Amino acid sequence: MVSKRWAERRQMVRAAYLYYEAGLNQSEVAKRIGLSRPLISKLLQKARETGIVEISIKDDTIVTTQLEEQLTNAFGLAEAIVIPVQEGWDDEEVKRQMAKTAGILLKKRITRSKTVGVSWGTTLYHFVQEFPFVQAKHLRILPLIGGMGRNYGQLHSNQLAKQLADKLSATCEHLYVPAILSSENLKEQLLDSMDIRALLHEATRVDVAIVGLGSPYASTMTQLGYLKESDLESLMKFGAVGDINSRFIDENGEEVADPINERVIGIDVEDMRSIATVVCMVTGKGKAKALLAALHGGYIDILVVDSETAAAVLRLKEGGGRVVRGDQSDGDVLY
Repeated sequence: MVSKRWAERRQMVRAAYLYYEAGLNQSEVAKRIGLSRPLISKLLQKARETGIVEISIKDDTIVTTQLEEQLTNAFGLAEAIVIPVQEGWDDEEVKRQMAKTAGILLKKRITRSKTVGVSWGTTLYHFVQEFPFVQAKHLRILPLIGGMGRNYGQLHSNQLAKQLADKLSATCEHLYVPAILSSENLKEQLLDSMDIRALLHEATRVDVAIVGLGSPYASTMTQLGYLKESDLESLMKFGAVGDINSRFIDENGEEVADPINERVIGIDVEDMRSIATVVCMVTGKGKAKALLAALHGGYIDILVVDSETAAAVLRLKEGGGRVVRGDQSDGDVLY
């Protein structure tokens, strides 16, 4: 005698076969079996839950897709873009590949905006170099931080803003001051300039801000000589774990009280929270703690990150903020 349970299971398997193997849609399956479409949907769901149907995605990108979903859900991001790191890639190649992918995936969002702000550093340098040429004459590009300096001029915000504007046939603004000044008094004097104040005010209201991320010992400011050993010691004392747009933050994502933050000319972290879309690009699992802090601070809407750093920041979150062995600084110097 055929049991009721067997009959129900047969119906479930038949629905699953017609849907997954025969390629019928749910309405067609319902008509074939003689059940309602909502009931077919429930049968298919139960078939997955009981293990009758197992869905397996056979593609290498499933790993990065899972990381993207985990990051998005864990930190409330609008989007996460995770770039797979391949064996043999050095830091520069990781940045280049990430920049190329980011340019392709973010092109539409950027060209549909009216104003875009850019920070500085090697990651953003690679992003600008790899960004495709496209017409967006309506667009204005603004620096988010002072963009003058003797060394590594190609990394400064003014140069990056100009190069990106050239690729877009867009208008470019310049902020003719250093990123960080020798004294707070000098900063106040420069801010007396109406032009500088007006540009910084505009920068706080861009549609899209593109920034990098650093840690005290792996920062553009350290490499360019803006930070001395005494500055680094002071930052450590104040609990700094990273910087975003050259504003140093603690593990909770709050701006630290170190005087060096008062010498930076650029938009501050509170301004970043009010910008509609902040895109943060970061590579190097040694920056996992800095990235976790920035995510806790709520500064990032779209995260572009390599797979190793993505995994490291998720491990760090699960560990309650403890750096996992193997996730320490990897020698990355410029962000």
